[in-house]
Parts: sequence; C-alpha cells; structure tokens
Amino acid sequence: MTRRFPERLTPLANRLGLQPLFGDIHNHCALSYGHGRLEDALARAALQLDFVSVTGHAAWPDMPVDVPEVAHIVDFHVKGFAKLKANWKDHFEVLKAFENPGRFAVFPGYEIHSSEHGDYTIVYGDLDVAEPELADSPAELKQALQTAKGDDALAFPHHIGYRQGARGINWDTFDPELSPFVEMFSMHGCAEESESERSYLHSMGPVNGASTMRAGLKRGAVFGVVGNTDHHSAFPGSYGHGRMAVYAADDSRDAIFSAMRARRTNALTGDNIHLLTAIGDTVQGGITAPSPDAALDIEAIGAGFIDSIDIFRNGELFERISPELSPAPIEVGSGSETETILFVELGWGARGRSH
Repeated sequence: MTRRFPERLTPLANRLGLQPLFGDIHNHCALSYGHGRLEDALARAALQLDFVSVTGHAAWPDMPVDVPEVAHIVDFHVKGFAKLKANWKDHFEVLKAFENPGRFAVFPGYEIHSSEHGDYTIVYGDLDVAEPELADSPAELKQALQTAKGDDALAFPHHIGYRQGARGINWDTFDPELSPFVEMFSMHGCAEESESERSYLHSMGPVNGASTMRAGLKRGAVFGVVGNTDHHSAFPGSYGHGRMAVYAADDSRDAIFSAMRARRTNALTGDNIHLLTAIGDTVQGGITAPSPDAALDIEAIGAGFIDSIDIFRNGELFERISPELSPAPIEVGSGSETETILFVELGWGARGRSH
C-alpha cells in the first residue's frame, strides 16, 4: 500500500511502528434498505479508502409496531430487514471479490436499531460466512458475538447524540468491552458536545446534551471516537460526511481490526489527516498510569492550514496550540522550498458529459 505521508514527516508514528489508514465502516446500499449496488459501493470505496464495511439493516427489537401513526415506517423497516436476510449469505462472495490484501480490506457489517439502547453497528473481523448475531441489548449482543466469533467481532453505537428513546446512546448500558469506540460524526451531524457547527437535523431530533461525547467522558466512560458517513446511496467515504482513521502496525486486515479493538482511532469530518498522540509508548486509546512527569507527544499533518489543536484534561480546555503562534515543524528546512498537499476539486458538470 502506498504510504499516505512521507516517512520523514511522521517520526512519532515511525517510532511507534504505526501508520494511519482510512476507512468508513458504517454506510448503506440496496443490500437492505438503501440505494445502489453493493458492487458499486465497494468499487467507490476502493478508489479512496484503505478499508470499508458496507452495513446492512438487520433488526429493531423494540420497534413501535403497535403505533398506527408510524405503521409506514415499521413496514419500511420490516421489508428492509427481510431483504438483508435474503441477501446476507451470498453477499460474502461479493465482499471477497473486492478484498485486495495489502491495499484494500473489506469487513462484513450490519446494524441493529434500538429505542432503549441506541443503534449499534456490528463489524466482523473476517470474511468467513456467518449469520448476523441479533440481540435485544448490548449485554446480550456481547455474549452472542463472543460465542459466535470470539474476538473477531465488535459493535459500536452510532449517531449517539440523539436522546435516549429516540435511538441515541444509552450510556447506562454502554460496554467498552463490546464497543471500543463510538461514532461521534456522520451525515447525522456532530455529537462532540451540545452545540457544534454540524447540528443533528434528522427527524429523530436535535443533539441531546446527555448523549454527547463530552457527557460520556464526564461519566467516566472509556471509548475511542470514529466518524463514518452513514451514507444510504452506495458511496462509502462520501466527502464531508465522515470517515475514520486507525493507526495500525501494517495494512493487513488483522492489523486494522486489532487497531480498532485497541481504540487507536480518530473521527474525521473530511480530509485524511494525520493526528497521532502518545505518552511514552502508550498510544492514543491506551491506558497508562498517572505520572507527574508524563509528556504528551502530538504529531499532526493537516490537509490544510492547522488553525489550532485543543487539548482537554478532565473535561476542561488544558492547552490550545496554534502553529501560527508557536510553530513546531517536524522538519526544519532552509525555507527555500514549501511542501504542500495538492487537492483538485470538481463541480457537478453538465448532464451526460464526462470529464
């Protein structure tokens, strides 16, 4: 796999034996309810991502089946779940056809809705044909996945910011052994805190303060964060809708999945940026003993100008680093040359024409 960034610009990652890889593990197509072929979704993902999981809609245990006002919504979901069940076994052959070891890793995945516990996405670590494990709660899901897949499965709550009862996260039933991370950003919006530049706009409601990332940290929950698109039209990695980064030892599927389980993740809103932190040899997502001499190393490469890097400690802003005011370049040169990352942006163009 071609490295995203030159080794000379990533000395911290080099020392830790890690590299950033980028993916989207929560998005949809016509596999269940959604639009577009699975093959198209995988082909589009392979053009821009290092790994992907295309998600099927599998179940909703506490669906409001006795509420006449939402009968059309119930019918829509029931038909989608039945479609996934019919397509599930055969779709593994499609996943295997797009798997490209060392360049593109594909993971099976599905989701379970829940009004009480919040919606969860489940990702399998291998491509062995296996049925979706369904359960009514995170505790039951954890047991079912451990029995069926051992360590080769994880689950994570997505669009966490809705209120509990409206398919937002239930921090009381969140289990870090089942879910190494939560999905903080997607097309639904940003759930970092109550107010953000990307508010929740779906019919399930606005962001609820008690469901945000900040609220979970304040409760003492341990988790990493990721972004994914939750795109429903066969376009994983759709720009600006969310994606995730993992810091893996190599570009194999096993290394990628191990990095997920270890919480070595980032939530990204658009560009593939490099943002790695460590205390000694303990990488982000890890746990280290308190020490008065702890030093936090930060390595950052942005796709554009870095305005600031905020460091929070115990829920409070601890330090704000502005490269403009306190530059700390990885590589100090003569100043005669400037290295940039070049982006080409394309508009819609005319119908029926290719460019």
